[in-house]
Amino acid sequence: MAETRLPPITPRTRVVASRKQLSTKLSGEAVILGLEDGIYYGLDGPGARIWELLQQPAMLGDVAETICAEFAVGRDAATRDLLSLADDLLTRGLLELVPDPAS
Repeated sequence: MAETRLPPITPRTRVVASRKQLSTKLSGEAVILGLEDGIYYGLDGPGARIWELLQQPAMLGDVAETICAEFAVGRDAATRDLLSLADDLLTRGLLELVPDPAS
C-alpha cells in the first residue's frame, strides 16, 4: 500500500482538529483518542493549549503567535516546535488540512 504524502506545512498552513478523533481536557491535559488507530495521546502545557486552539480552523503562524504571548517563548522556537507537532498530528490523522479560503 502506498503511503499518502502530505504537503509540507508552513506557518501559513491552515489546520483543524480531525473528525476522526475524540478529545477532552482532563486536569489541564488534552487527552485524545485517535479513532483510526485506537491510540490515546496526551498533550500538556503548551501542547494542550495548541490543541484547544486547533478545535477551530487556524493558521499555524497565528497559533504560534498566541503561544509566544501566553508562554513567553521566542517566535522561532514556538514556530519550529509547533510545525513539528502539527506534522506529527497530521501524520497520525488527528489534524486535517483546511483549504485556503483565497483559493
